[in-house]
Amino acid sequence: MENGTYLYLMLFENIGYIRYAFFGLGFILYCAIVFFNALIILAIFLERTLHQPMYILISCLSVNSVFGTAAFFPRLLIDLLSDTHSVSRAACILQAFVIFSYASNENIILMLMAFDRYVAISKPLQYNNIMTPRILSVLISKSWIYPMLSIGIAGILNARLTMCGNKLWKVY
Repeated sequence: MENGTYLYLMLFENIGYIRYAFFGLGFILYCAIVFFNALIILAIFLERTLHQPMYILISCLSVNSVFGTAAFFPRLLIDLLSDTHSVSRAACILQAFVIFSYASNENIILMLMAFDRYVAISKPLQYNNIMTPRILSVLISKSWIYPMLSIGIAGILNARLTMCGNKLWKVY
């Protein structure tokens, strides 16, 4: 192992047996997040009356939540149970990419929800002409593409920098 390619997480070093309790709570929380978001997505998908722009955006928030949670919790749970708390630099950059793109996408989807309510309130007679399924699908696809590109470019530029140390004292 080259010294600069691995990061060592110092936070988990001396927590003793309490890590099993933290693991149990984290695992329950992770399962609950995935279950309830899947329930929301399934309910909106199966119920025909919920195929409206606001509910579709709510299901996009749930998909995004599962996306962000899948980047954070599995690695955290592995680190809680592991005796060696190291992560490769590439895995760290990938996890940062997913978490930052998740946060950016969350803000964009909330902005789209605000835009949907604005159009519904200010132009109620033109709402169905403005918020068509085609426009909504374009807006949703752009809400996923823009964060991926902007955070991806920043991640590529960040990966080229040299590290000043390889011990991390905080997770985030």
